[in-house]
Amino acid sequence: MSFAAAALIKARSATVWEIITDAGNFIVWPSAITWIDGEPVDGNVIRIKTARTNTRTIRTCVMHLTGQAMR
Repeated sequence: MSFAAAALIKARSATVWEIITDAGNFIVWPSAITWIDGEPVDGNVIRIKTARTNTRTIRTCVMHLTGQAMR
């Protein structure tokens, strides 16, 4: 299973990274994430649950390649 989204954001990548790694807001945004465990920092593995998979935990690695990609 995978999740993907794309958007043109007119801001510095450092600003975007700071906002999207604010775990406290994951469950507030309309992202469908209902639970998160772990700190979303570069190289960390976090666990999440979504509205669709609320009974199953999804593990994902947080990655930031400056100027190239954020995942």
